[in-house]
Amino acid sequence: MIKDTFSIEDLLEIFVSGGIVMLGAWYLNRAALFEYFPAIAQDVNSMGDSKLGGKAVVFVILVMFAGVIITHIFDAVLPLIIENHRIRRTKGLIIKKLFSYALLIVSAPTMRDPRAIAIERYLNSNRKDWFLKMVQAWAHSDERRLVSYDEKIVVHQHIVNRLRVYSEDSRKVLLESYQQMSFAGSIFIAILLLLPFTLIAFWAQSFVDTTKYKIYSYTQLMFFATAIWLFSVISCYSLKRRARNFYSQVVTIAMHFYDQSTTAQKIDS
Repeated sequence: MIKDTFSIEDLLEIFVSGGIVMLGAWYLNRAALFEYFPAIAQDVNSMGDSKLGGKAVVFVILVMFAGVIITHIFDAVLPLIIENHRIRRTKGLIIKKLFSYALLIVSAPTMRDPRAIAIERYLNSNRKDWFLKMVQAWAHSDERRLVSYDEKIVVHQHIVNRLRVYSEDSRKVLLESYQQMSFAGSIFIAILLLLPFTLIAFWAQSFVDTTKYKIYSYTQLMFFATAIWLFSVISCYSLKRRARNFYSQVVTIAMHFYDQSTTAQKIDS
């Protein structure tokens, strides 16, 4: 992961993504939760007294737990929604391939790897010489080697990590840029996780006593599933746009900090 510090933005990301999952899961399966877990799911006891005080604490803990998990798996999910050639062609990554193909229901059409696009953008621009100087100095690569897709990815990784360690300013700018993509990714994962909870609801409702609790009709559940799928597609599109912007900005930012480093070296010498 790029982030190794904690901020208010991180806390907001955790609560928003975790809240989406927990509230959505509860709403979709509340009849089954009322019947089998009344001490946790219901907001009043048998005497009609409110029980929200203690449950609010439990809810916050669950939201934080879900949010932390989501923010930590974001980096693992992102490569699965783009045209990552290394995942597609590597024989040992069967599970990743299966997840990648499964995610096509919300990520299609797939986007070309934005890291490769960012590299190619500068190779085909009038700033090519400036860019290649930075690549040589910071990633020890050259134009001939950048023909390879794998080399483009490795070079981009070197650029990102150079920004992390070059200075406190470069690290701060990198994290601020990454935060926007990370937030979009967490929202996407949170909404996507509601799809399996919808499928669980179809099964769980068959065990609910309908004389005690009202359940959703299959039409309602199908509507929920369709709406969640639609929001997943929209949030995935947002994530892909954020990813394209982030990986492109990283190269631009790096070139300016590279100029700063060369200027400082000239002054020192």
